Amino acid sequence: MTTTNKTIVLFEQIVRKYNPTFAGRNILTQVKKHPKIFNIEHLIELTMAYVGGYEFVDGDHCDFSDGSECKTSSIRLNPVTVRSNTHRLEISSVVSPGGVKKSGPLRIVLYNPCNSSASFYFVPNDKIESLGINYHPTTNSGRVFATWNKVTNRIPKLDAYKVDTFEELAKA
Repeated sequence: MTTTNKTIVLFEQIVRKYNPTFAGRNILTQVKKHPKIFNIEHLIELTMAYVGGYEFVDGDHCDFSDGSECKTSSIRLNPVTVRSNTHRLEISSVVSPGGVKKSGPLRIVLYNPCNSSASFYFVPNDKIESLGINYHPTTNSGRVFATWNKVTNRIPKLDAYKVDTFEELAKA
């Protein structure tokens, strides 16, 4: 259910709004009926490249011709404990397997299933390590763990990097 909602919300709020391939087309009916027919993360990358004015290259350690990397992630629907206001999230592969850091900034699109919304974060390359990367013991790939508070609507670890819109994120 979360994947279904994530695809629909991100498609409506980002891809359909900014990507001319899908704007004005009655494809949303099919997305709602069969949300798994699309790879929403890939559509976000293509849309980000279009809006940002760079090419999607899907290279080693970067997604775009400007050296930046797109990360699409989700806040977990269930709180940490039953009466908690805190929900976990993970941004995976901020360091590639083998321990190689991304070559440029991170452009993060974060889906929130608790309020069916998306938020956006631009993390400069020199700030990635300060997010507290958790390294996998065998692959040495790195991920970032953080928490969102539903009362304050904040992610303390990412708040300094928040931007207001997808367009602002793509053009940062």
